[in-house]
Amino acid sequence: MPAHLKGNYFEKIMVTATNLTIKMRPSGQKYFYRKNDGPLKKCDYGEEITVAVGESLTIIGRDDNITFAPLPDAIKRYGFEVKEEIDHRSVGKEKLTTKIFMVTSKVEGAQELRDGVVALLEPSTAAVEKLIIAESNKEPAK
Repeated sequence: MPAHLKGNYFEKIMVTATNLTIKMRPSGQKYFYRKNDGPLKKCDYGEEITVAVGESLTIIGRDDNITFAPLPDAIKRYGFEVKEEIDHRSVGKEKLTTKIFMVTSKVEGAQELRDGVVALLEPSTAAVEKLIIAESNKEPAK
């Protein structure tokens, strides 16, 4: 999933320690979005949508949904759980669901996306433990 999120759905995905910003593609399929439990809104081509770490954002298409949700409570300030659902049952295919953790902290064994800022982890207890250990080993800011 990670490699195609940008090309298939978004023009840009930007993650900082405090926010996720996505920029919708300038053409192609139209989408709707919902922040947290707010109202459903139509995405405009090229629109930038920002959500804070710890909040949720769902992008809804004709046959696909992508949800950026908070991580488990112990680590929710470090990024998002990303869930992609593709439902092609109407044309005789399966419904596929993929989940990853997208974190704003370097974790050993994770795939770095950009300058060590964002890493992707399989969602598992081991991934959560790695993130907690990595964060506890950081030196405090001076």
